[in-house]
Amino acid sequence: MLEPEAQPTKRRRRKAAAPSEPAPTEAVQPAIVSAPEAIEEAPATPVSEPEMQPTKRRRRKAAAPSEPTSTEAAQPATVSPPETIEQAPETPQSGAEAHPSKRRRRKKTEPAVKTLASQETQPADEAATLVETAPIIPIEEPKPKSRRTRRRKKSAPEATYAVDGAAATVAEPELPPPPPIRHPQVRVRFHNGVPTIHFGERVFQPHFFFGNPHTPEAAVRVQQQMQLAAEAGIHLYSLLIPLPVRETGAIEAFDQIRYWTALARETDPEAHILWRIAFAPVGKWQAEYPEAVIRFADGSVGGPSICADRWWQVAKEQLVALIHLVEQEDEGGATLGYHLDYGEWFLSESGGYDTSEAALQAFREWLRRQYKHDTVVLRACWFNGEVTFSTATLPPFQPTLPHGRVNHFYHPRREGRWIDYHRFLSDITARRVLGLAQAVKEACQGRALVGVPYGYVLEWKHPHAGHFALAQLLRSPYIDFLSAPLSYRTRLPGELGAVPLPVDSVNLHRKLFLSEEDYRTPFGKAMRLTDPSTGHHLASVQAEATPDDDYNPPLHSVQAVQQVHRRSLAQSLTLAHGEMWMDLWGEGWLAHPDAWNAARLAQPLWSLRERTPKTPPEVAVVVDPESTRYVRTGSPLIDQMVVQAREALLRSGASVGFYLLEDITQQEFPPSRVVIFLNAWRMSRAAHEAIRKRLQRDSRVLVWLYASTLFHGHREALANARETLGVAIARQPWASMQGTQIVNKAHPLARFLKTDKIGMVEPWEPSFYAIAEGCDVVGEYIDTGLPSLAVCDHKTWKAVFLGERRLTTELVRSLVRWAGGHIWLDTNDLVQAHYPWLHLHARKGGMRTLQFPLPLSVYDPNEGEIVAESVMEHALYLQEGESRLLLTAPHEQLLKLLQGEPIQLEPYFQLIETPTEQDTPQETLEPAAEPDWEEPVLEPISPEHSPFEPIEPEVIAEEALEVEPSATRASVENVAAEPRARRRGHNQRRKKTARPAKQANTPPAEKPIIAVQWRRTSEDS
Repeated sequence: MLEPEAQPTKRRRRKAAAPSEPAPTEAVQPAIVSAPEAIEEAPATPVSEPEMQPTKRRRRKAAAPSEPTSTEAAQPATVSPPETIEQAPETPQSGAEAHPSKRRRRKKTEPAVKTLASQETQPADEAATLVETAPIIPIEEPKPKSRRTRRRKKSAPEATYAVDGAAATVAEPELPPPPPIRHPQVRVRFHNGVPTIHFGERVFQPHFFFGNPHTPEAAVRVQQQMQLAAEAGIHLYSLLIPLPVRETGAIEAFDQIRYWTALARETDPEAHILWRIAFAPVGKWQAEYPEAVIRFADGSVGGPSICADRWWQVAKEQLVALIHLVEQEDEGGATLGYHLDYGEWFLSESGGYDTSEAALQAFREWLRRQYKHDTVVLRACWFNGEVTFSTATLPPFQPTLPHGRVNHFYHPRREGRWIDYHRFLSDITARRVLGLAQAVKEACQGRALVGVPYGYVLEWKHPHAGHFALAQLLRSPYIDFLSAPLSYRTRLPGELGAVPLPVDSVNLHRKLFLSEEDYRTPFGKAMRLTDPSTGHHLASVQAEATPDDDYNPPLHSVQAVQQVHRRSLAQSLTLAHGEMWMDLWGEGWLAHPDAWNAARLAQPLWSLRERTPKTPPEVAVVVDPESTRYVRTGSPLIDQMVVQAREALLRSGASVGFYLLEDITQQEFPPSRVVIFLNAWRMSRAAHEAIRKRLQRDSRVLVWLYASTLFHGHREALANARETLGVAIARQPWASMQGTQIVNKAHPLARFLKTDKIGMVEPWEPSFYAIAEGCDVVGEYIDTGLPSLAVCDHKTWKAVFLGERRLTTELVRSLVRWAGGHIWLDTNDLVQAHYPWLHLHARKGGMRTLQFPLPLSVYDPNEGEIVAESVMEHALYLQEGESRLLLTAPHEQLLKLLQGEPIQLEPYFQLIETPTEQDTPQETLEPAAEPDWEEPVLEPISPEHSPFEPIEPEVIAEEALEVEPSATRASVENVAAEPRARRRGHNQRRKKTARPAKQANTPPAEKPIIAVQWRRTSEDS
């Protein structure tokens, strides 16, 4: 039995059932409950105890079924003694003490039935007696009251679950397990640096035929070309399947996939298909998604914006539904993967920015993430004191440069609006692509391949293309391959036929690259397979022009078709990437047996290529896509420094490989003799650290073109150039001219140049010169006389700075020869050399003489025999536009290679990196994304890794070399506190009391003091 107390008697007078009072008084009536827990409910009238200062409202518990709950809680009631609780369990018990205990109040009789709970602290034996004697009466509790109890106390839900058995047993429905994988796994694997496609136990060479059966007539031509491809040994096909973005889109696309799977198997029993899924807006999508309509600056209207989340959510759902259909049916047994395409994911140069409402909202959300909701930082970076994340707008598109002298870079502070928007376009495109790729991977359970056409960083010359986030795709596990067409402006015979993205970087990340050979051949839709093809007259047979008349130059003869196909095949074997011969519009561009000669040669040559070890290139060319966001729209800077430099490098005759700036942080980055940085205007901390630790050694030569380390986010970082570049650079005065005069002709680099001038005398802003302290000045600007070509020898490595923008073939050859490298051919022909493979494509007809770095034997696959044995040079005749692929190696190794025996080749330039223990981590970490603004770094930094530059270091005693870690930390703290101590000393000097205090803080003389003064660089200031 429980005895009543004085306080509980007073607190129970305001609990009574008053049916006459309105329900709203329940929410207004104050009540006090001594215990913090929720009151358990009973059918009878609840009892509460009022006080002068109510704290919590816990009177609203369940009432009798015959009376309204709200009026019952509002009616005052008399207090019954605690003895009546045993006899009348309808009345809940409540009590209060000065300090109620919270842990003895939640004893229940049955976990599945609600019982009465005491609110006062009582002895354990009395509580047990109360629980035993109280009858069990199950009641139903209203849901709103349960929610209010959970809001008032975190432990209330636990009590409810403990009492209510039904609630305790309810669990979230588990998702059904995914169906088991029915079809073989598809993977891209590399052997000797050469990629192959593995479909279960079968291995395929990465050679495809692409067809676009968009009409019934085009479908007939595609099937005919599939027959020709099968006869040539090509059994991998890529077919374009439009995916209508609507509720029935997946069913419509699957019907086409089912039809073409059956037709492909009938045409070629060994057919395996890569489905190119093209997202297609259909119906009245503009009215349904008005915010998604792209409206360009020139007034034209485009398709759905890449930022339109609503439209792309439907597209993603239909894509996942389509993948489920394919993977669950027999069509998945012939499916290699999915090629996701939406206009090749780029914005044109002339159209301008995406000004849709979806793009505006996405840009604002991107700014919030980028600046972490800090309006102050946003206003500082945009040089606008009124902008907010809700009022930020898209920058106006400026297709041309303003009149007069203008800076070709955006000002990092005053024009940060354009810099952010250019970065946003690439980032949002990469995010959209990766989101779709992840959905496909999850839908097919990682069974199939996923790829996209993306990353044309060596081709686009406008900063708003949206393709400059290539590094994100290369790091993603959801992307297996990338594709791109060859350069349209250099694809005719005799020209480069250059690849628009860095293939060596793609291979470095173990991704497959497929070059799209979409040449416009003379075989048109009016031709039949039996018609002869002998001359230019075939071009006039085409009845109508194809949609790419303006950018894709046609080939007018069979000879031209074979020349460009042989060039592409030799390029794919040398660079180790796949090919895709395309009939882009279903016109029958490959509907003739002569169009498949290169495909027939590819089968045996690729088998030989797989047995050949791959060696790194002698010259590594580094391009930074993210730096392009600082370039003003309409400026020719990207075209001059990236696109034109690619042509000069490919015609230089050196062994060249193209990489991204982030690749230098990878452990597999090649130990090349020469590293040329084209546009490293923006450099991350990881890149700075990798250059200092991994590249500034082993007798390498680092060449910096025009300028580097100009920006870090929205800050100017030119003052940090010396530590990374090895030579300090500064900006020339305003309105200075470029154009270099060689002044030190006795320098070895000048002797290799064989010219007195470099570049053109023309105005350019900004331009930069070298601060030649301890460096050799080779050239000076003609206008100002400031050093424009400087060479700094740092004993273990060398740095070369060239202030000119244009890279020429003569300049590349001189740099490679001066660095001790090798030039295979100096006739300005296309040369691609990845030892032991060598590819030549003649610009003009005539004799060519190859120079070898050591005695080598030459195997000509075209003739099928060794044409030279242990020679230092090899002469051959080439017609205009002819390609020649050669295999060069020491004679004994070449014989073993041809016989199929495994061999190990070393780089001919004998530059093999010997990594130390600290330079070989267990795994390569991905570089973290850096914001455009910096937060203070609070973690301790060791002196050798500090971003500060030491000035006048004091001589440290030998005893100080062996110090415990605690002493080292104390010394670092003393260094950090030194400026504050100096300021305190200046203030105390006036009071004449600072001298004794200063002497008291002096440590004993026998302890060594490590005192180093540091100068903060501008990047961290």
